Amino acid sequence: MKLIDTSAWISFINPKYQSPKNAELRKLIQQGKAALCDLVQLELQGYKQSEAKAVELIVETVPKLEHSPQVWSLAYKIARKCRIAGKPVPNTDILIYATAQHHGCEVFHNDKHFDWLAEIAAK
Repeated sequence: MKLIDTSAWISFINPKYQSPKNAELRKLIQQGKAALCDLVQLELQGYKQSEAKAVELIVETVPKLEHSPQVWSLAYKIARKCRIAGKPVPNTDILIYATAQHHGCEVFHNDKHFDWLAEIAAK
């Protein structure tokens, strides 16, 4: 299972973005290995009218991972590590990353912050 970040969903549903990762994401969806979380769902609400049906389909069919108290606790620890490392990572990305880690998933993304998070959290 992979938690799909908003950056990857946007590239997937908007035809003006041609990400090489789109084919991989399509495969994850078909295999039932794609997930989202409440925060990603919230971020997807900024969709364009032409993307409404795609967003609704994602929300209705892709399983959702919870932001449990344990996820929040992990997010606090990762945020502190980011501060110590001097890496300015948005708290939204930290929460998405912590959600994936807690649920034993990777984050599927088009965002350098998640590369930083993997490096920082491993320390």
